[in-house]
Parts: sequence; structure tokens; C-alpha cells
Amino acid sequence: MNEDNRLERRLEQFYEQVPPPPQGLKAGRERFLAQAARLPKERPFAGARVQAKPRRRKMKLALAYKIVAAVLAVVMGTAALGGGVAYAASDSLPGEPLYPVKLAFEDVRLAFSAGPAARAQLGMAFAAERVREMQQLAQQGEFVPGTVPARMAQHMEQTMAQVAKAKPEDVPALLEQVMTQTRAQEQFLEQVQAKGHSIEARIYAEDPDHGFLPSIGTVENLDLPGGARVRVDSSLFKGMEVSLFYDPMLAKLVVTESDRDEAIKRLKRSLGEFHVSGVKTNIPFLLAIIETEAFREGRYHTGFVEQNLEEILKKGGPQRLEDVAMVAATISHILRRNESKYYQRKNTPSSGWNLSFRPGC
Repeated sequence: MNEDNRLERRLEQFYEQVPPPPQGLKAGRERFLAQAARLPKERPFAGARVQAKPRRRKMKLALAYKIVAAVLAVVMGTAALGGGVAYAASDSLPGEPLYPVKLAFEDVRLAFSAGPAARAQLGMAFAAERVREMQQLAQQGEFVPGTVPARMAQHMEQTMAQVAKAKPEDVPALLEQVMTQTRAQEQFLEQVQAKGHSIEARIYAEDPDHGFLPSIGTVENLDLPGGARVRVDSSLFKGMEVSLFYDPMLAKLVVTESDRDEAIKRLKRSLGEFHVSGVKTNIPFLLAIIETEAFREGRYHTGFVEQNLEEILKKGGPQRLEDVAMVAATISHILRRNESKYYQRKNTPSSGWNLSFRPGC
């Protein structure tokens, strides 16, 4: 028997001496495994919960950082955009799209100013800006809305209220600035005060005799009024096609005089000089309106035509037709006379004295 066989024999003898396992060991092992399988479903391990808490805290901090960064980006972008819009609106004038933004930015600056003295100086600066706006509008020949001087007066009222709240040592300097600003405002308002009277008449391609239906056709002849204090805004020209696809207004006639009566006289003369042939216009109807007593007295409103229609038709009725018939008869007589003279000259032998001065004879 060699050494290996002897070792195997000793191992077999050793295992033969090991006692058998108890009877309940297998059942207990199975019960322990079943409890271990149910344990994660009923209650997580304490170690897993302890490790998850730091991760959730880190995730919450990262999310908070992202939210703060996004809010700061939005705020900074909005501030930059608002600053750009405010800068673009700083030179805007009344009636332009950015002008309300300019006024809103001024209100914000007043609301966040440091104290009464600062608010008073801002109010005077904004009043001076209103003066600059009115000067620019006047230089351009544009209409100055009544809201501009009203806001200027409001700025000065607010300035005086802030001067009363300012420190005693600041009051003398502020009052001096107020006096200077008020003097400049008075000088400007004296320069742009309303003078004279203007009337605008709009010429339409409409037929007043048939319910103001649009009139279409080609402009065959055109004579526009002119002269001092007469303005015509129009793109009319001879040969222009007037169709149904556009606004029927052909022109705006504006006259200016020292008072209303003189302006009505100049408007009447200008409408009489306004001749358009090829399409019907409302010029006779406008002339009839001018002749009414209510218009001359300035008693007109949105229902003026309906209320004074009978008088308007009377002013532009038979007398107007008689004038047109007289003009037509006169033109016809002149044409017939010129035609007879033409045929008479054509059948008469030409004089040698006249022909001798013509080249080629």
C-alpha cells in the first residue's frame, strides 16, 4: 500500500466518525432562507437608507443651483433687454411706438429715486424733455398732442411738491432751477401758440347723387388748386386708373387763413379750382356743405349730413345744374365758332406775304 492509498483510507475513517446532522437542521435552514427572502420587501436594509440620504441631498443642491442660475440668467437678460428698449425709446417722440415705453421708464426712475431733492430734479429734467419734444415736433411741422404740455405741467406740480419736502439747505437751489425751467417753458409756449384757422376737405371718387357709390374710371383731365396757404396732398395724375380695389379718397385739400370765415372763402375758391374729369367726385357736395348756415357757424358733428341733408341738396341742386348747363353751352358755342373759322380759313387762298416767311416756301 502506497502513501496515497493510505491517506485516502485515513480520510474515509475520519468522515465515518463524523456524527449525522440533527433532524430539524434542514427545516430550520429552509425557514431562515424564506425569512431572508421576505426581508427586503418588508423593510429595506438600514445601510442602503444611510447611503441614499447624501445622494438625495447632493441632487437637491445641484437642482437648486440650476434653478438659481436660470433665474439669474432670466433677470439679467430681461434687464439687458429692458435697458436696450429704454435706450432706444429715449429719443422717441409722441405718436411713435416706443414713446409709451419712454414715459413708463420715467415713472420707474421717479419711483426709485433716492429722496425729495432727487425726485424734484428728475421732475424738472422730464419737464425739459417735454419742451424738447414739442420743439422738435414744431420744427417738423407735426401736430403737438395736448397730452405733452399736460404731462409737462404735471411734472412741474410734482416737482414743487417734492421741493416742499426737501431739506431746508436744498430748497433755495431747487427753487432757482424751478424758476429757470418755468421761464423756458413760458417762452416756448408763446412761440407755438395756435394762430389762424385751417380746414381740410377730402376729395373722394364717389357719386353723391347715387348714395356715394364709388366711381371708377380713368382720370382724363386734372387741374389742382394752388397759391399761398393752399396745400394738396395727392398722387393724382392724368391717365390714372381709379378702381374698386382701393380707398376712393383721391386727395386732401388743406387751406389756412387768419380766421374761420377767411378760411371758408379760400376753401370755396380752391374747391372751385379743383377739376377732375373721367370719374365723379364729391367736390360739388363739399361746395354745397360750405354754403350751409350750420357749417359757417361751426355747428357740425357726426350727424351733420343727415341733419342738414335737405339744405345741402338745395344748395347743390338746380342752381348747380344751371351752372353746369351754362358752362357746357358756352364751351359748345366756342367749339362751333372755332370749327367754322377753321373751315373758312382752309377754303380761303393763302396770302403770299404769309407764305414768304415760312421755311421751305
